[in-house]
This record gives sequence, structure tokens and C-alpha cells, in this order.
Amino acid sequence: VTLNLIPRDGGNNYAGSFIFAYANSGMQGSNVTQELRDRGLGTANTIKRIYDINPGFGGPIKRDTLWFFTTYRDTSADNTIGGMFFNKNAGNPAAYTYEPDTSRPAFTTNPWKTGSVRTTWQATRKNKLAFGYNQVEATRPPVITATAAPESVQVQKFRHDRTFLGEWTAPLTNRVLIESVLYHRTLPSFSGRPEGLPALGLSKITEQATGVSFRALSGTNDFKVNTNVAYRAALSYVTGAHAFKVGYADMQGWRKATALVLDSPVAFRVNNGVPNQLTETYGPDITCDNVRGCDRYQDLSKLDHDMGIYASDRWTIDRLTLNLGVRYSWFKTTFPAQHLSPGPLTPALNLDFPETAGVNWKDVVPRMGAAYNVVGTGKTAIKASLDRKS
Repeated sequence: VTLNLIPRDGGNNYAGSFIFAYANSGMQGSNVTQELRDRGLGTANTIKRIYDINPGFGGPIKRDTLWFFTTYRDTSADNTIGGMFFNKNAGNPAAYTYEPDTSRPAFTTNPWKTGSVRTTWQATRKNKLAFGYNQVEATRPPVITATAAPESVQVQKFRHDRTFLGEWTAPLTNRVLIESVLYHRTLPSFSGRPEGLPALGLSKITEQATGVSFRALSGTNDFKVNTNVAYRAALSYVTGAHAFKVGYADMQGWRKATALVLDSPVAFRVNNGVPNQLTETYGPDITCDNVRGCDRYQDLSKLDHDMGIYASDRWTIDRLTLNLGVRYSWFKTTFPAQHLSPGPLTPALNLDFPETAGVNWKDVVPRMGAAYNVVGTGKTAIKASLDRKS
């Protein structure tokens, strides 16, 4: 999906806006009937709290030359989960059962804070530059369900999600326009245990009779950093009969993920308290608690190129309009050298993987189309197109 957004630039007048929205459980209706309760529905999903605060302000730094616009947004959507409650035995190493605390319904929270600032500089009559910065602090809600206690699900957090943007536009003449964009984004994310839940080395348990998982998390504790750099440039030439455009775009990216065992490398399934299955997970020793400095298990990947060079023309000949275009695409990935070290269940593991080439796709894609205005009124047209999917 590609979105084309026109950001606010500010102007010669100071102006601002403020948006506020709020809702809680008292503003929500309910369709829970006695029949549903008799069939076993104890509680239903409800709104705990939803709010959205969004101020924005912009104006001139220097009239007719330099402008700014800044905005901030603080929003969250918190919802209680029907049929699930906090576990009274959470964090108790001696307890192996789920005991719901009916005074504390389980809930998910999704806080999202973002701030951005954009400046626009009319450097000369024909050269306009814009610079933007955006930062996001967010938490993806844990997937708590009627069969997953809060202590058994991961929380994913995004900290210091930063984006830098630079743009240059230059209408050299009334027929020629040059555009270029540079984009850089760094997205660190961390998925692990909910806040306030210490690492106790407990094993996750799933009760087969009820389907409820509780006691601890399973899987790995991941710290990921994704970095993308993208740039593009285009030249447009527009006359009465032609709208010609040629351009270039490319993107590089890097991904580094470090994983640790969340609580225990072993998870159990029980049937009415009797164990009948276990699941083992590979991962480094849980004692390596410095996630950023621990390189025992890293997943590395690199996007070398996601490139396109294209040319297109819309040519109008009386009632006939031709759309002609061609694009050269290049997509290439690489997996850098990686290493797997011993873990609690794999004390002898010590593997090295050399740098490995991923995909390396190159293609030329033509696209052609024609539209003929049959009677000249624009109400009846014959259209045809021909292209090849890459």
C-alpha cells in the first residue's frame, strides 16, 4: 500500500488546533443477557478507557521565507477482556494453578505518544526545502484473551521510533519541476514480560481442560532494531500535449534482533493438573540480562536495494490519450555472518553461519494504456491497457 500525504507547512499567520476525545465504560452499552450468563459468559469485553489529546500549532519564523508546524499526540485505548482476570498465584513459584482474582479484570492497554516538527524554507524564488522530525513512543497491547492470563503474554514496546525527512522542490520553469526526498527511520522494539512482572525462571503452563495459559511467558525476549534509508528524485516536464516524468528511487535497510529466553526454556501442558506434554525453546541463558550487550543469539538481515528507475509520458493527440511507461526494478537482500551460542538446553551448540546472499531480482516492466474520447463530450470513452506484472 502506498500513501501520498501532504504535510502541513505552516504559513504567514499563526494558527493552531486542539482535539480531545474521551470515553470510559460508563459510556458503553451492554448486550449481555441472562441467557448468555446462564450459558457461561461471566463478563464481556468492555471499554476501560479511551482518550486522544492532539494539539497542533504553526506559523512564520520569518515571513514569506521560513515557517514551522509542530504537533503532539497522546492517545490510548484500554479494554477489559471478558472472562479473564488477573491470577492470584502470579509470581508464586510454589503455585501451579490459575486462581482468578474476580476483583481485577484483565485488560489491555495501548499507549501511543508521538511528536513531530516540520520547517519549510523558501530559499530562493525557485527552491523550496523542508525538514521534518517525528518520534514515537508506543506499546502494542498484549494479546490477553479469555484463555491467556496477563502473566503469560508478551508486551511489545517501541521506544525512540525516530524519523528524519528532507525534501527539495524546484519549479525551474512553468514546464519543468524537480523533486527529491530523503528519508531515514530507526525503529527499535522490545518484546518481553509485562511491567512489574519479574524474571523468576518459572515455566508456562497450559491447562488442557480449560485452554487457559498462565504462570509465566514462553518463547524468547526480543530486542530488535530496524533501520531504513530511502531516497528518490524525479523530473517532470509538462506541455499541452505531454506530461513526461522520469525518476529514481531506492531504499536500504538493516535489521538486528537479539533474543533471550523469557522465563524458562520449558513450557508444560497439563490435563486437570497432570502433565502430558512439554515444549522446549532454544535460546541463550536467561542470566544474560543485558539485552543490548548480549550477542549470543542474533538474527541479522540486510536490504541492499529496493530500487526503481522509471520513465512515463501521458501524450494527448486530439481525442486520443496514450499513457506510456517503463520501469526497471532491482530488489536484493543479504544475510550477514551469524553465530549461535550454547543455551540452557543446548550446552554443546556452537554454530557459525557465513554471509549468505538472499534474493537478487531484476526486472523491466513496461506499462501502456490508451483512452479514446468517442464523441468528444467526455461521456463515452474506449480504454485499453497492457502491462506485465513484475
